[in-house]
Parts: sequence; structure tokens; C-alpha cells
Amino acid sequence: MTIIQAPISSIQLTILRMIYLNPGISKKKIQKKINSGNIFEERIRRLQNTNIIYKKKSSFFLKNK
Repeated sequence: MTIIQAPISSIQLTILRMIYLNPGISKKKIQKKINSGNIFEERIRRLQNTNIIYKKKSSFFLKNK
């Protein structure tokens, strides 16, 4: 159940972080920033920043197996 719930929690935490960093942000602005493309890019960026994956040309690889 935790694995199934993880993506939902991630989106909720992202929304909470946006509201915390931008008090009074409108629903429209949140919806504009939260879409499948943005979520994918953010997750990829996090994996790269934490040295879990790396990008070579246009492909991604795990750093440690």
C-alpha cells in the first residue's frame, strides 16, 4: 500500500511546499505548475541531484547497482 500511495503523497508534499514558499498562491498557478511533465522533470532532477542516476547523452543510468 505504501508504494501505491507514494506518488500521491509526493504530489501533496509538492503542493504544500509551493503554498509554504508562496503564501496566497492561487489554485490556477498551482495547477499550472503541477502537471505530469513538471512532475516528471522534478523527479528526474531530484534523482540526479542525489546522485542516484546520471544522464549520458539522452539516456539515464543508475550510479550504483
